[in-house]
Amino acid sequence: MTIVNFLMLIKASVTQQKARSIVFVIFNAICVICILLTSSVVIRLWTDMDQKVNNHPYNKELMVDVDINNKGAKDKLAAMDGVEGISISPYDIVLTSADKTFNSTVNLSYLHMDYEPVVTKGSQLKSTDKDTVLMPEIYHDKDLQTQMRIDVDCKKFVGKELNFVDENGNQYKLKVAGTYDVTDPALDTQCIYTSCDQLLKYSEKSADDENESITYSLALAKGTNKQQLIDECEKYGGVAYENSFRIDLSTFNLSLIIMVIVLAVFLVMTVMGTSIFISGCIKNRTNELALYRALGYKTGHIFVIIFLEYLLLLLIAYIIALALSAVCAQLILNPILASMVKGGLITLTAEVSPVSALIVLGVFVAVLAAICLRMTNFTQKIQLAVLLKEK
Repeated sequence: MTIVNFLMLIKASVTQQKARSIVFVIFNAICVICILLTSSVVIRLWTDMDQKVNNHPYNKELMVDVDINNKGAKDKLAAMDGVEGISISPYDIVLTSADKTFNSTVNLSYLHMDYEPVVTKGSQLKSTDKDTVLMPEIYHDKDLQTQMRIDVDCKKFVGKELNFVDENGNQYKLKVAGTYDVTDPALDTQCIYTSCDQLLKYSEKSADDENESITYSLALAKGTNKQQLIDECEKYGGVAYENSFRIDLSTFNLSLIIMVIVLAVFLVMTVMGTSIFISGCIKNRTNELALYRALGYKTGHIFVIIFLEYLLLLLIAYIIALALSAVCAQLILNPILASMVKGGLITLTAEVSPVSALIVLGVFVAVLAAICLRMTNFTQKIQLAVLLKEK
């Protein structure tokens, strides 16, 4: 049997059943849209929870307070299993605006482990920058007379130099490289941030002689048992504790579970709907299929005819669904998701990647092949005598 014969039979079958073909295309297009959009949100949510939260640099860090006279503690802490690096964590410095730009005091802090926050204006801090900081895009200041809160737009300070003074009278001229997103849960929105090395230099000239301990920051390998390290740090005279950065993932975990259940429901509905539709169509084509067998077509030939017929309709539905998915995601779904989760580390968006699109297509083709194979086996039970029945 030639390819031309196959194509002619498929074309004839599709054109003779226009209504059913259109229904099949519409049904599969809706199923593809639902599965593509739902799976894209699930993948994005799971990726953000895993990479941006669970594997966030701040969540792979232990802070250890050690007595300033315990000279060998640093080497012992660095040698512990699971510790990839160790550095001194400087203390925040309390600054007052020397030029009355701010009424309240400002804390000068540092970015742990080279963490780069989301910059809303300007640029990130560079390792070569000196006397440079990042400020919150909105700083909550206080009116000294009315004691009312004032929101200061710090974007206007980008590229400018601000004057500060610490509690010991030391002067600081700090250039604002950029402003960071205040919805970032890793950062304190009442702080301005510089590099760790830069803050260590500032700490030297504003050091408090009463400090009796040094705080070390331990960079941990992925999957390290934090509690075990906390207990081990006590052996070397250190008091260890986790970083204060935390995000309550309970809501996102619940959302992920719900989305996975919805995705599973869509998949089951797709399989059942496609199976019922094709089964009904095949059972209504007993005369046509019996004729194929009477003409000597083998089971494999009949499978190819049925499979290619519905594969053609599936591809048409898939192309339509891809276009509609992109439109629905940008105009409808993403604005709704953006209003539900505003800023922060986790961002819910529906964006269909080529890889996920191919995977979904592969799943649909595999399901279609299984259904068509089952219905092909059904055709073996068709008696050729049906051709002799009068209509």
